[in-house]
Amino acid sequence: MSDQLYSVRDVAARLGVHERTIRNYLRSGALRGTRIGKQYRIARDDVEAFAGGPVMAPEPAKNPARAEVTSVIELEPITAEQRARLETLIISLPGEVRPVPLRVQTMIDEDRSRMKIIATGDLGTITRFLDALEGALP
Repeated sequence: MSDQLYSVRDVAARLGVHERTIRNYLRSGALRGTRIGKQYRIARDDVEAFAGGPVMAPEPAKNPARAEVTSVIELEPITAEQRARLETLIISLPGEVRPVPLRVQTMIDEDRSRMKIIATGDLGTITRFLDALEGALP
């Protein structure tokens, strides 16, 4: 028997139904659960018996370790044509460069023909971004 207990929200999300539907199943007895105060808790075994097979994945680790990197790239001098090409590249980065959030901001100083690119993301994403950027630089 499993000791894992799930909330109505967890079970509803896993089964792809509304929370109200799960509460109705609990009240009618179709799904077994334990009422603790004003909330229900449902054992993993009860969810799997109700669904007819395994549906509850093990809970992910809370707050997994992650690293975030911010890179500042200054390009000087840069022509308007080169700047436009780089901006197009940044906007149209392929999915393999951006599987996870990548935040990119550009700043232009036309008087000095300078462009600054600030990119923030995880280590792998920033590495792929810099590789793509390097290939596009003049």
